[in-house]
Amino acid sequence: MVFSFLLGYGFLKIDQKQEQKLIIEYEEEPQQYQTKYFGYLSFPDYQQYRFIMYGSPENAVKQAKIGIFGEQPNSVPSDPLILVGHSKKNQFEILHKLKIGDEVKLTKEKNQYQYHVVDKEVIEESDMSFMKKIQDHMLILITCMTDNEKRLVVYCQF
Repeated sequence: MVFSFLLGYGFLKIDQKQEQKLIIEYEEEPQQYQTKYFGYLSFPDYQQYRFIMYGSPENAVKQAKIGIFGEQPNSVPSDPLILVGHSKKNQFEILHKLKIGDEVKLTKEKNQYQYHVVDKEVIEESDMSFMKKIQDHMLILITCMTDNEKRLVVYCQF
């Protein structure tokens, strides 16, 4: 059991190094990533990064990335941005750990935008009432709960 835990930890470290390498490439040569990635999120307090893919959120989630829910914003950070991902390692499992006041950074091309968690709530899977709370300059992060019938919504303000 200890061996499998250490082996899993080793893979996690390798994944984080690979992700760091991709982030450096993304920042140095954004042209090659503009067709595939909208940008990426970083969670500084947890030293984690997540890529945000263009296209359907379903496709992004299948590729273990974060997807854009609804329309892509015309102007970040003015327009609200809603992101979705599974509650799995290397996707949005980190959302369960976030606390009010935690920092979330969005990097798009060479611009970085700093948000802070202002609220969290658990809703039913079909409940879209969270949309009424969305304002300009907000980043909304959504993932599933363990029972898969509820969703965790994290509201972040620029």
